[in-house]
Amino acid sequence: MYKVLIVDDEQMIRMGIKEGIDWKKLGIDEAFTAASAREAIQIIEEEQPELMITDISMSEMTGLDLIREIRKRQLNMRILVLTGYDSFSYARQCLRMQVQNFLLKPVDEEELTENIRQQVEYLNEARRQEELDQSQKRTEGSRQQAELERVMWRFISRESEDVEAVAAVCGLDPHRKMQAALLIPDMKVNWGEEEKYFRMTTMKNICMGLVDSRGEGITFPDASGRLVIVMYLREGNDDITEQMDEIKGILEVEDDSRIHIVLGSVAQSLEELYLSYNDAVYLMESEQAEFAEPEKAGYDSILRPGQTRDRQNIFRDVFEEFKKAMTENTSNCD
Repeated sequence: MYKVLIVDDEQMIRMGIKEGIDWKKLGIDEAFTAASAREAIQIIEEEQPELMITDISMSEMTGLDLIREIRKRQLNMRILVLTGYDSFSYARQCLRMQVQNFLLKPVDEEELTENIRQQVEYLNEARRQEELDQSQKRTEGSRQQAELERVMWRFISRESEDVEAVAAVCGLDPHRKMQAALLIPDMKVNWGEEEKYFRMTTMKNICMGLVDSRGEGITFPDASGRLVIVMYLREGNDDITEQMDEIKGILEVEDDSRIHIVLGSVAQSLEELYLSYNDAVYLMESEQAEFAEPEKAGYDSILRPGQTRDRQNIFRDVFEEFKKAMTENTSNCD
């Protein structure tokens, strides 16, 4: 349903038009009236009507001035002009300002109704075309996303080593430092496959808005259904922990549950990205038990390769101390 604005400084005319036409039958939900161009501008700003019927001859600000002001604001409003002057100059000015029709007063009710009907038909067709365009864009976007994911799957699994193709299809800068991260949400045991899929899709869409749309990297699910984010390193940062911490916070607020993140090693260029991804997968699999309970393991839920090495070093030091103590005890016993 649409809105119409009737502008005329003569109350009898504007109220006669408002009350004399069956707006609902024409597909118009609301009809507003204005006694001046300035009042009309205020209503336009507040109500944003799609159709306007205006007189030309008004005090202070003419109907032509009103139309000119509307077109300055780039409003795609449909406009019908009413005038008591059969002047070609008026008609020519109206045409220049993309007015849909120029009607002489006293206007015939049937003629005005037919003109309004034509404008509503135009609006309906424009709306249908816009919906079709949006649908086509969504379809094209889905097709492009599917191709992007296919290219990334093949690249990180080493089925393809064509760096130039990945850069072209996925829009990645092949020369910047980047890092892969796996996002692993807590999944409840009683959740079905449909609910899990919905949750992963929601996470992917949020991440695409935070990463892809900002030109900071790319988001895609891998062949195992795990959500992967590839991000460029920020200047002065050693890895993407800071960015992932921001994303993790947003996801946990949106989803009201805990998100675990595993980082791979830093890739010096796109050519090394598969190493970063595989490092993240190896780290996730080797630390899976501890990662499931981050508090117990002694680190937060963003797991970095350095943490695993530190844990290995700590274990090695403890083992060496234990072995030294055992040797000393044995010597003392002798």
